[in-house]
Amino acid sequence: MTTSNFQQFSVLQQHVNKARANFALIELSDAFPLVVLPLVVEVDEDEVEDSITDSSFQNARGKPAGHDRGTDAIVI
Repeated sequence: MTTSNFQQFSVLQQHVNKARANFALIELSDAFPLVVLPLVVEVDEDEVEDSITDSSFQNARGKPAGHDRGTDAIVI
């Protein structure tokens, strides 16, 4: 098992900050799935936004929230 360090956190934070700026999001937490989903599941970067079901993210993007009940993303 690898140990996370500050440098790895800094790299992740840079990617999340870039995603937040690119998508004009206010909260870092709304940008986090945009960075992590392509790394965790086989989904193209251009499909990530459509996969996110999180109400906070949907509201931030000006879309109706769907009462996600804790589900942040769905990939089929």
